[in-house]
Amino acid sequence: MAALPLQARASGPVLGRSNWQMAPGERAAIEGLLSDLKPRLSIEIGTAQGGSLERIAAHSDEVHTFDLGAEVEQDAFPNVTFHRGDNHVLLPRLLAHLERERRNVDFVLVDGDHTREGVRRDLEDLLASGAVRRTYIVLHDTMNEDVARGLATVDLDAHPKVVFVDFGFVALRQAP
Repeated sequence: MAALPLQARASGPVLGRSNWQMAPGERAAIEGLLSDLKPRLSIEIGTAQGGSLERIAAHSDEVHTFDLGAEVEQDAFPNVTFHRGDNHVLLPRLLAHLERERRNVDFVLVDGDHTREGVRRDLEDLLASGAVRRTYIVLHDTMNEDVARGLATVDLDAHPKVVFVDFGFVALRQAP
């Protein structure tokens, strides 16, 4: 018996959409985390087609999203500020601004630059910021070789505010 595509079996905003670039388990994990957190301020690095952004925006009061050229209708997201361009330049500026205002970022999804250096910079920029104090940081594609190598170069023990790390929070495997 052939399996139906996910969109034919589910119709909700998490499993029934085709604009996500994540597996169903990853989607469900992010949805559950956001539902529990109810973040005031969130950041997404890597908007793409806006699948995860829809859910982050639905659960957050305010969102800042970074992408070189996202394929989403900005008017559909009144609580989202879109930052177009190199997040390695734009993110530190936003974090410095939020730190000056003594604001805390509650949730971050890192799913942008999948190069070794890029993911390292994203994570180090976040961890170095005073606006990232009590923050859940979710990293996507940690099984990607370049992403895994970049994460391995970050000395998480050097950051006392890091209290829990699980790079395999949602373990994926290929179907037989």
